[in-house]
Formats: sequence, structure tokens, C-alpha cells
Amino acid sequence: MRTRFAFPKLLPALLLSLSLLGACSSSPHAAQPSERQAKAMAMWQERCKTAGEKIYKTVENVEGSI
Repeated sequence: MRTRFAFPKLLPALLLSLSLLGACSSSPHAAQPSERQAKAMAMWQERCKTAGEKIYKTVENVEGSI
């Protein structure tokens, strides 16, 4: 017994999905970050410059800590 693929029923849904996907990816605003995103990226990059572990005090005759 052979089963038929329901391609005619799926075709409109497939075409609609592809057209919506294409419309979202070709948005002119997607290529340029907004002013808010640019400000956030600048803040993030500035904070990365000062991030990390800091040593405030060193002690002599100590090989390490637990």
C-alpha cells in the first residue's frame, strides 16, 4: 500500500513561511545598529578594558592561597 505525500496541502504554508523569512532578513534596519545598540556596545567595550582580576595587596613569603 502506497501513501501519498500531502504536498498540495503543505505548499501554501511553505510559500508563506519562505516569504516571511525573506521579508525579515532583507530589512534595511537590520544592517545598521540603532543608537541605543551603538551606545550599549560602546559601554560594553569600555567595561571590558577594566574587567578582570585585580591584585590589591601582595604578601611576602606566601606561595599561594587555598
